[in-house]
Amino acid sequence: PVQIGVQLTHSGASVTAGGINVNASLTNIKYTSVFGYFGNQVVLFEGDSVDLNMFSEAFDGGFYFEDPQVKIKLRNSFGMPIRFFLNSLSALSTINHTSTNISGSGVPTVANPKNVAYPNVYSQYGQTIKDSIVLNRNNSNIAQAIGISPEYVFFQGTGVLNPVLNYTNFITENSAISAEVEVQLPLWGWADGLALQDTEKFEFSKFYHDYHGHVLQRGLFRIYSENGFPVDIALQLYFAHHDTILDTYQIKDSLIVINPVIVPGGNLGSDGKVVSANSKTSDIVLNQAKLAKMHQDKVTHIFYKAVFKTTQAPNRSVKFYNYYKIKLHVGVQLEFDANTVIIQNLGNFD
Repeated sequence: PVQIGVQLTHSGASVTAGGINVNASLTNIKYTSVFGYFGNQVVLFEGDSVDLNMFSEAFDGGFYFEDPQVKIKLRNSFGMPIRFFLNSLSALSTINHTSTNISGSGVPTVANPKNVAYPNVYSQYGQTIKDSIVLNRNNSNIAQAIGISPEYVFFQGTGVLNPVLNYTNFITENSAISAEVEVQLPLWGWADGLALQDTEKFEFSKFYHDYHGHVLQRGLFRIYSENGFPVDIALQLYFAHHDTILDTYQIKDSLIVINPVIVPGGNLGSDGKVVSANSKTSDIVLNQAKLAKMHQDKVTHIFYKAVFKTTQAPNRSVKFYNYYKIKLHVGVQLEFDANTVIIQNLGNFD
């Protein structure tokens, strides 16, 4: 309580009228804790997104996960009841140009909110209490949402403080409530047609003539692979020109005319684990006419396109382990005449 005292001193003259007015205000209050009832309040959580980097290089197809999960991790140090619900939760795929709203019985909504755990005023004062919401294939459509190969999962939520009357509230100077969304994708499932792409600089004009001015006669591209993953890979290389003014790429030709190089997956044991890697060497010869066209097209870059299919997909799911390895080396041998041969490494992918 605030007490104000007033002392009156008689001046000898009679006082027939008057009064005492006291004006008081509190500014720049600093507190360590406040107890009481803070009423029914609504807290709007700022929207955010989760980046799924594993799909950032993909441009086609998808991966089917057996056990995808979305975990909403809540941290609360407000000493009062709080109900939490999501206003939106969705997955966005720019690869497949689609989005999916994530819904189901496990998703907290206005009609079915989550009662967030909070510290007890008597025994947990000053503590942060952790709580969580786990969405899986049994209580949501998360499997279908991840099936579109999303690069992002967007979310935005609301918290309602004191949804019912409660007089035992407290807050401290450090009280806060937060919600963090985490997407868990255990590498267990299958893929069929999942396509990834990468780019490597390859200024072909620098290789078209040797030091003596001889024109390139023959090119040999060699692709060597050691695949210890349970995945067959169809590999294709495209030659492209980079327009530096428009900053665009134009595909001019492909390395492999008919069928892409197949990099076979590792050999599986009875338990579904890879027991040994498969290796393969593929040679592709480019004749003088094709090399001349590449020079005319001003090829500046190589696009690597890889299409993945797991073993026996979609009838069998496979697991991926951190000790699985893959090596992919691409090189070129350029022949000008009998006396001039240039060997160039174009990229190592391990």
